[in-house]
Amino acid sequence: MLTDNEIRKIIDQGPEVTFIFIKELLQKIDRLEKRVQALESIITKDSNNSSKPPSTDMFRKTNNSREKSGKKPGGQPGHKPHRLEL
Repeated sequence: MLTDNEIRKIIDQGPEVTFIFIKELLQKIDRLEKRVQALESIITKDSNNSSKPPSTDMFRKTNNSREKSGKKPGGQPGHKPHRLEL
């Protein structure tokens, strides 16, 4: 990251140096935008929309919308058992 003084020094060197500096910055921005686009395309692919196996899915969302009740599994205390008689 350039400081304000460093940018002013570049500008003070004249329009040709400033033009070259801006051109280099734009090229760097273009390279970074392409890299971000490539990385985003990798992240958005999973086993549903590509030929990748399900084991490579990184952030799988679960469809479980149930909230935990806090109760232990099985019969609750005070519940009358229901059994088939012999």
